[in-house]
Amino acid sequence: MGKKGGNAKTKAKQAARKAAQLEAQRQLDALRAARDLANPLSALPAPFTAFKRNGIDANVEFFTAQTLPEADKLALHKILDQNMAPIYGQEDWDEEAGADKRKELAENDARVLIIRGGAAAETASPATSPVKAPAETSSEKAAETKASTDVLAFMHFRYEIEEECLLLYIYELQVADREDARRKGLGKFMLMLAEMLSKKSGFGGVMFTVQKNNAAALKFYQSCKYTADAISPCNVDPMADDEDYSYEVRSCGRGARIRTEIFSERTLCTSQVSHRNCLALPDLQQSVGRGREGDARQASCRSEEDVGS
Repeated sequence: MGKKGGNAKTKAKQAARKAAQLEAQRQLDALRAARDLANPLSALPAPFTAFKRNGIDANVEFFTAQTLPEADKLALHKILDQNMAPIYGQEDWDEEAGADKRKELAENDARVLIIRGGAAAETASPATSPVKAPAETSSEKAAETKASTDVLAFMHFRYEIEEECLLLYIYELQVADREDARRKGLGKFMLMLAEMLSKKSGFGGVMFTVQKNNAAALKFYQSCKYTADAISPCNVDPMADDEDYSYEVRSCGRGARIRTEIFSERTLCTSQVSHRNCLALPDLQQSVGRGREGDARQASCRSEEDVGS
């Protein structure tokens, strides 16, 4: 009797292992398929390849890191400088964060959506102070001037597997700091695009990281029903001091619910042990550690729909 029971358990474990292997392979195949898409926008209905409301007449364009035109790249860098230097602090941005952002945009897995409008005059927000930039050649200035007149917003995203879930991970969601772009609904529109692209690829939702001191962005994401993910530091290490983590991980979709179910079953701490000696599982520690050490996603999505509309 005992032997039969043992055999049944062994078979169950083998079946579970086999199922896990098949699922892992399925995810890898889906990830490759998504990354190989020539233009994921082609799978969306026509209304989602343009933004024509609130006084804006713009189109949505898709690029990889390899196909992104130099003129547009310069425009994206400028938008990042204007939007993110105040969040990081000018010194930190000039010394490290700004360069990291530019490097991320050039990495092979980077995918970019640009919302391109007419040649409206650029108008800086009164709250934005000029950002110092290195001297440019005349050709660079010409390219940047051309790009800065029509790039209204952009999203840098990647198809990834996070905690055994297929996700569309937003690294950047930025709206240009100009009156003809802010408070027009561009940020919400890009989030909608991200959700649709994730669903079309059979992924489990959308995830991003946002700085805790970016109050406008946090308010914006909250209004869009994006909440702290199970792997966000506030959930993984709830007893940590506020200054221990400068960011939150937010998400929405089926994957978020799955991770919540998984991690709710794991004991992170016991009442007899301080939070510094938590019984956190290695994968959870790694998830938080990536952010704390400045992984691409730690600084990845400082959403800027009107700096959080």
